[in-house]
This record gives sequence, C-alpha cells and structure tokens, in this order.
Amino acid sequence: MGVGLPGFDWLVSSSWILMRAGNFGVPTTIEWLNDVLAPGGRVGIDPFLFSSDAAEELEQGIAKNNHELVFLYDKNLVDEIWKDSRPEPLNKPIRVHELKYAGVDMASKLSSLRNELAAAGSSAIVITMLDEIVWLLNLVMLYLGDLCFISAVCDL
Repeated sequence: MGVGLPGFDWLVSSSWILMRAGNFGVPTTIEWLNDVLAPGGRVGIDPFLFSSDAAEELEQGIAKNNHELVFLYDKNLVDEIWKDSRPEPLNKPIRVHELKYAGVDMASKLSSLRNELAAAGSSAIVITMLDEIVWLLNLVMLYLGDLCFISAVCDL
C-alpha cells in the first residue's frame, strides 16, 4: 500500500501516518492536536518558522481545549536530535525529468504560470511546497536510503 506520493512509500509503517493538509478527510493541524493531546497539553514550535498570524491561529485554536503554545526561542529541537551526527548537505546536481516522464516541459509550465499570474493581476508568486516546486520545474529528487533531498533556486 502506497501513500499516494511518488517516492514516499517508505513512509508507510506503523510509526508514521501521512496526512496531507487540505485533502478531504484530513484534519487540520489544530483539529489533530486537539484530538490527540490530553487536556492541558503543551505544543512547542520554532517561532522562526511560523508567521505571527499562523502562530496566533494555532495558539487560539488549541487554547479551546486548554492547550498551551510554547515558543522555543533558544532551542532548535531538530538540532538537539542531530547533535554532531547530522550529515553534510549533498553537493550533487539535480536532474530535470525527461519530457516522456514529466508530460509537459518546464518552459511551458512556467509560461502558463506567468499567464495565470498576469490574468490575476499579480506579478509574483511564492511557492513553498516541495512537491509543487518539483512538479513546476520537472526536477528529479535524489534518494539516499530512506531520505530524499532536493533544493532548487528558480528565477521565473
């Protein structure tokens, strides 16, 4: 049984549940936290990764169930887990997916995006979801064991 995302079948285990935000039947983060936390639970976040509006929304949403939002200014929990064992970032080129696999070339996708932006009266777009970036630019992800890596910079 797959997770519905190419290359992410390794997530299927009893330790992980992939919940893709915005999909039908998938609870919001607030709904999920309110469902799984015991009353009076505490939720820690890295305040540098949340907008003030998103943090406020989360704080208000979980407060309804008497949960507390804790801002972890002085500790990055991911760094605490990695300590000195974090591997160096990969320094390998990213390949562009062949047209026979991608279906539409990157230039056509970017042209369509520019046209949609112009029609909406916009001059820019911020794309942060990795799967959207990979699709738009027809990038191939690099897999290393159970981990996948990609980084990209694009000037539309």
